[in-house]
Amino acid sequence: MRQTEPIKIDTQSTQSELTLILAGGGLRSLVATAAARSSVAAASVRLLHLRDHRTNDPPRRKAARLQAKHYGIERLIELELPNLGARHGPDQPREMARVALHSIQLLTIALAQAAELGVSRIVWPAQVDADFDRCAALTEQAVLLQTAARHEFEHAAEIESPLLELDDQQVIELGGQLEVPWETAWSCLLQGDHPCRVCAACRRRHTAFDAAGVVDPIDETAPAR
Repeated sequence: MRQTEPIKIDTQSTQSELTLILAGGGLRSLVATAAARSSVAAASVRLLHLRDHRTNDPPRRKAARLQAKHYGIERLIELELPNLGARHGPDQPREMARVALHSIQLLTIALAQAAELGVSRIVWPAQVDADFDRCAALTEQAVLLQTAARHEFEHAAEIESPLLELDDQQVIELGGQLEVPWETAWSCLLQGDHPCRVCAACRRRHTAFDAAGVVDPIDETAPAR
């Protein structure tokens, strides 16, 4: 297991500012929410969950609600729309074009919601597990969309992606430092009472926890496959 120093994320914000977090119900939105809540009151946080009718939509929605409840966040905005990056199977990676469209879709909706709510910052829990080419592409997208938003809105929200440059192990380590309730995060690409533990997302989650030397509570409760 690789030894690392405690991970620090700049979450400085004043209590009067409103923060909008893109909450997909997974590990990254859980850790991002915990990091944001460490510096602002629950009343200053809004969660945005997009219902996109993927196979795992119901458990992800449930997970987002559990995360909101755990951190005392009363405002969870749920929007229904087609997901431009959703056409892939449990073990098939999304095509890069669709991934790009999906991130543009997420940020465009988030910026519009932020303008409507008077939000000053958007926390986008994107994370690419040390894929630096994709990191650069997502950063460029965020900058371009934020610049476009400033032409439309007088006070466009700032987009923050605090997890973007972290690898999977570091995300788990940061979550451990923040004492997040891992059982509230749904990673599986399927739906059911328990994660399948064999799809690409389940395997990635298991590998990350194993690398960080952390026991995933889902592994303790889910039946073996």
